[in-house]
Amino acid sequence: MEFEEDQQEALDAALDMIINTEADKRAGHIKTEYDASCTANARLYKENKDLQRKLKSITDIKVGSLFGGFKPGDYIYVRYQENIFEPCKKCSGTGNVAAKYAGTDIMAPCPDCKKGSVACGIKIIARRKQISRCSIIAKTAEYSDENHLSAALIMLVNDNYTELPLSDIFRTEEDALKEA
Repeated sequence: MEFEEDQQEALDAALDMIINTEADKRAGHIKTEYDASCTANARLYKENKDLQRKLKSITDIKVGSLFGGFKPGDYIYVRYQENIFEPCKKCSGTGNVAAKYAGTDIMAPCPDCKKGSVACGIKIIARRKQISRCSIIAKTAEYSDENHLSAALIMLVNDNYTELPLSDIFRTEEDALKEA
């Protein structure tokens, strides 16, 4: 019986040694892969930081040229059109006209203007605004299936973002009105 126990112990020891050797070998492969992955991640992290730094420096240079030299925080003048109103000829600007209803004189809303004045033209005005953000916007041209990039200034005005093409933005009120 002792002989069988010795053989069993030897067999168990041999199996333990084979299992431990195989586990060590697999753990070594996994550690090698892990080390390689860490090295690659560290290299990629460094490359990413370098690219971010380069992109920021390029962006700082290019943003000015993309947006006509404008940047967030700049005050600009935006050209707007306003209707010019003159008093209505029918009601003399009161919004009401004398009328008869069932033989009684009454004041009725003017059938021409309904408010006392009529638009007679357009006046160009310039309003001062502050740029809150500059963005490059991808748009699809209506006449084409192709996408293209265009530069636009995005302004926060009364809690609403407004997109403005560069052609509608001026550095001075005089410039805004001069080109009208």
